[in-house]
Amino acid sequence: MRQIKNTKYLCNENGSLNEYSIGWGNIPFKDCSINKNIFIKKIWNRYMWISKEFILNFSIFDLGYISILNMNFFDLENFLKVSKKYKYPISKSIILDDKINSYVHFKSRNKFINILRSSNYINIDFKWDDMDLNSKVFLDYESLNLVVPWDYKYFHYTSKHMRLKTQGYLNIESKKYNLDNSNCFIDYGRGVWNRKAEWEGLITWFKSDKNENISINLVNKYTDNTGLNENCIKINDKIYKFKSDICFNYDKNKKLINIKSLKNDEVNLYFKIIEDNNKSHNAIFFRFKEFQKVGIIFGYIKYKDRYIEVKNTIGWCEKYFAKW
Repeated sequence: MRQIKNTKYLCNENGSLNEYSIGWGNIPFKDCSINKNIFIKKIWNRYMWISKEFILNFSIFDLGYISILNMNFFDLENFLKVSKKYKYPISKSIILDDKINSYVHFKSRNKFINILRSSNYINIDFKWDDMDLNSKVFLDYESLNLVVPWDYKYFHYTSKHMRLKTQGYLNIESKKYNLDNSNCFIDYGRGVWNRKAEWEGLITWFKSDKNENISINLVNKYTDNTGLNENCIKINDKIYKFKSDICFNYDKNKKLINIKSLKNDEVNLYFKIIEDNNKSHNAIFFRFKEFQKVGIIFGYIKYKDRYIEVKNTIGWCEKYFAKW
């Protein structure tokens, strides 16, 4: 898998994929514009806070002809679950910049989103009905950046920012949560997709026996048979890629998912489901299904010749089907 360096542009001037951008790197592209593919481009920003107390995930999707807002909250101590979704038929309702770690703005009667970059952090202000979040998220130098081509017309760029320090608060359902003890994960997606799409993934972080901060990002389906994958770990502030693709094997009776490498022993994890949430978005032009799960993760990952044990760690697992 080719590691890319010093590539600034995702697309050429005619809107086709820049062939020199294909591969993976640890620094985001400066220009992720794909504006010449207006009705088939897919753009999203997804923000997640994970702590021992709760998991919060909210997403903003711009599908070219419709915008989607999603929010999911799980209180892991009091078993409180809150889920919201909303669709806007005109994507211009939400201002979502193509650049990574850039601005987002949206305002309606009972919803407000304002995300701004300021040097080494982004400030997130998000309100939805009785939910109120304000968070300062500090950015790291390294992130996972991957360009997956299906051909020169259809491709996807992902920029994953893992275990970012954060400050702030969350008010929801008359309860207040401190974000200072959580870590933020951000997923930026910029692509031109085929009519049908599918992907599934896992996100978690934990402290190793050596007191290292380790984050795990595992995804499959959309990268299958491309020779590329976005499977990686982050040890403290450095990104390291896994070579092998992975698979998710489901045991519905035991509520257990085994996530493992296909070609080696880099990954062998078990995800025990404790909460799940399923959503569907159906309209004339598209169908969108989400299967989201919170669970306990155990097993191991292998980095070089070192096995790192994962012990009873809180994590997030998801599966998406789209016809868009």
